[in-house]
Amino acid sequence: MGKNLAIVFLTFAMITGAAATAGCLGILDTEPEAAVEDYFTASFEGDYDATTDKLIPQAQMQNWNEDRIFEWEQQRQQMELISIDTEELTVEEAAEKLGYSAERGYSAVYSYEFDLEQEFWYFNVYDHIDDWAPVEISIIYEDEHGTEQSNDGVVHVVLIDGEWLFIPVR
Repeated sequence: MGKNLAIVFLTFAMITGAAATAGCLGILDTEPEAAVEDYFTASFEGDYDATTDKLIPQAQMQNWNEDRIFEWEQQRQQMELISIDTEELTVEEAAEKLGYSAERGYSAVYSYEFDLEQEFWYFNVYDHIDDWAPVEISIIYEDEHGTEQSNDGVVHVVLIDGEWLFIPVR
């Protein structure tokens, strides 16, 4: 159980907390939610191409080497997806859920957006992002022992050239 849970958390860690530009109002359509659901469904079904298609190209190159692919395939074979629930969040809701607080005179939202912008610069996509959205996700799956497990978190998707994509956490 621990190893499978670690892989699900690794997947969350890879995509959680890393996408933003200033000015998002949190008033978007449901496309970000669909991108999150598609990513995790493809991951649990073992569809490597569909999974990596939901990552920005720079993340694909950094995160998916042969060893990581083999590990991912071995782990996902031992888990069965039961359900995925998603809800798009406002910037304020995401900052609160991720534990941001007002520090040194800056608001929680400012600190949150600043951290996410740093990820854009790191991946050299800051100038290519048309929009972004935080999405809360709850995944329920069955591990290799038939035990139901769940993970909750906030992931970030960005709109680049008309497609919603993930940016992983460094």
